[in-house]
Parts: sequence; C-alpha cells; structure tokens
Amino acid sequence: MPFLLAQLSKCPAPLVRLAASLEALSLKVVMLLVTLNRTEIPQRIYVSDPDVPAHKIAFNHCSSPELANRPHHAITCEISYSLTKPVPDDDRLIALMIDWLIERGFVRDHDALAAARVVDEPFGYPVDTHGRVAAVGQIGDHLATQGIYSIGRFGAWDYANSDECIRQGLALAETIAASFTAEERAFHGR
Repeated sequence: MPFLLAQLSKCPAPLVRLAASLEALSLKVVMLLVTLNRTEIPQRIYVSDPDVPAHKIAFNHCSSPELANRPHHAITCEISYSLTKPVPDDDRLIALMIDWLIERGFVRDHDALAAARVVDEPFGYPVDTHGRVAAVGQIGDHLATQGIYSIGRFGAWDYANSDECIRQGLALAETIAASFTAEERAFHGR
C-alpha cells in the first residue's frame, strides 16, 4: 500500500502519509534443498526458542506424495528481523539452520545440503497496529474511487493466508463481473 499510494499522481498527501505509517515485519527466508534423514516429518514447525533463528520451518515435500518421493526436499525457514532484532549474514543463517536440522535428526550432516538461498522480504507480514483498520479503510475507500481494489495480505494490510487471498480475489472478480453491462458480458463470454 505505501508504494502504491506513493506512485499515484492524484493521491492526497495525507493518505500517502497514512499508508507510510503502516507497519510490517521483515523476513529473511532461508530456502534449503536437502536429503532428509527421515521421512516422518511434520509439514511445519513453529519455534519460539530465541536461540533458534527461524520462527517457522516448512517441510514442503509433505504437501504431496510426488514431492515426498524425490531424492531432495525443499525446506523454508522464516526468520523475522528489524532494527531492534538484527540477523546474522546470509551464510551464517544457512549454517545455523542446517546445524539445527542436524541436531534434530532431520538431516544427517552438512553434505546433505544440495542447494541454499536466502531471500530478503522487507515486507514479510503486515503488523496489526491500533490505527491499521481505520487507515486501511480510508485508503481502500480512496483507491476504490480510482477503480483500484486492493486485496490480499499487503493489499488489505491484513495477515491472510493464501487460501483467504484466493477467496478475496474470487469475490472481487464476481463483484466486478456482476457490474458488467450485457455487452461487456458478451465480450467476456459470460
């Protein structure tokens, strides 16, 4: 929202400032491709231990039998950070997460690592602050007058999982389609 409003040429300055006041949690996402040591693994692990960098670890191969049968498996580790909660450099994050996986018996040793990458997401999760609902409402009302419908996690500045974002998209598409004239519906094959 802050970037969108800053790009709109006719957006009132108070709304741009309001959007800029919205807060987000930044993430480093450590993506690992490994050979697993065992097959009985949960799909996700949520960690509250301050000694473990990641707060969420997802074993993506658990999503389907086809993925589970592959020789290497993708693991994503979400690590939140801020000015008051800095994180180590990317190479150190990778090493820390591999060490954690070895200690817990998920992978045998460092040789199990086939590939690794770290993605920096400055806007990982929207933060629910006291003024968020009112700010997002004002911004959304203004955007709608411009024919812009802002939905999804950062479009609505609300924590929403992918299923909810898809539902929001379908509902918006139905609303827009319902407003079509007969000629527009014929053009779009409806």
